[in-house]
Amino acid sequence: MKTWLVIASVVAVLLAASTGVGFWMVSGTNAELTSTLAELTSTQAELTSTQAELTDTEAELEDTKAELAECKEYGGAPTPTYTLSVSVSPSGAGVVSPLGGEYDPGAQVTLTANPASGYTFDYWSGSASGATSTITITMDSDKSLIANFETAVIEGISCYEAKNHIGERTTVYGAVVDTHYASGSSGKPTFLNMCYSYPDPNRFTVVIWGENRGKFSQPPEDYYDGKTIYVSGLIVSYDGVPQIEVTSPDQIHE
Repeated sequence: MKTWLVIASVVAVLLAASTGVGFWMVSGTNAELTSTLAELTSTQAELTSTQAELTDTEAELEDTKAELAECKEYGGAPTPTYTLSVSVSPSGAGVVSPLGGEYDPGAQVTLTANPASGYTFDYWSGSASGATSTITITMDSDKSLIANFETAVIEGISCYEAKNHIGERTTVYGAVVDTHYASGSSGKPTFLNMCYSYPDPNRFTVVIWGENRGKFSQPPEDYYDGKTIYVSGLIVSYDGVPQIEVTSPDQIHE
């Protein structure tokens, strides 16, 4: 009898232990399922949010397309411009203002030709013509204009006559027959002798002092040698030789 009671007790203990293990396993599985379900729910929320952002981006793209279409409809193609080109003949004889550029169709452009020293304006040629220094053109196409100048006729006296005009402010013209740069002398003068060579007392001399040499783009004794020039200024006498002191290249014309 006691033996059966012992066996029954052992069986009861084993059954209780088995039921506890099963309950623990079931509880663990439920917890895992609950965690996985929560993760799936979070992922679903993220996907929903991403889809909403994509929808917003697509709407913005549609708005941008609509704006571009509106700009194209009302703005149309860019307005073309016409080119104005200006040149001077001969080169260096003058300048034209404005120098040219790009202009809208129908623009009225007024150009003025200004001669350089020793020149006068002659006429316009190219896309327009005229004999006055100012001209107005309409930009209905690309234009190309040429401002033509000519050498000015200068009134003056011959270098052979200069000795008879001491004390007068006038223009003396003639050929430069010899030159000399006295770089070792006081004041470093440059001499341009016209009509007769040094030391002929009948010569006419142009004097350029050293302080003014830098105003000339080239050494005067080289540039003017052998040329016929027009020199403007006050005629004075030095040791019986008529001369004009030149302080600027503007006083000498070719």
